[in-house]
Amino acid sequence: MKTLLIIGLTVLTISLISCEKDTDKYGLLKGKWIETTQCSDTLIFNKNDYEGWLELNRGKEIRNGYLLPLSGSGLYDYKIYGDSISLQWLLSSCIYSENYYFNLDSQKEQIRIGNFFADSLSHDEILIFLKVQ
Repeated sequence: MKTLLIIGLTVLTISLISCEKDTDKYGLLKGKWIETTQCSDTLIFNKNDYEGWLELNRGKEIRNGYLLPLSGSGLYDYKIYGDSISLQWLLSSCIYSENYYFNLDSQKEQIRIGNFFADSLSHDEILIFLKVQ
């Protein structure tokens, strides 16, 4: 009986420690991030966590006489799995999400993410975002 109690407490302690490390890793995520090449696209994460929603702001263009957001702008549901991020654009009728490369460098306050919105770039292109807020 004592052995089972010790094993149970050990498993609980390890799981609590691993949860704290994940929270620390994504503790920087919440806020505004700007793309470094064009400096016109921004990501806004709603919380410091491995899942939630993010907002992509891309600027505006005139189409058919109306000032409209650039393609891909809007809210995305996200889940981070190690070195990938699963994204689903909430304005899409598609119920499936797509996976892209993802790396959060807390030392440099930098996100490297696979191209999920820019039509002019390859799908394999890596975009770099720096934290501004």
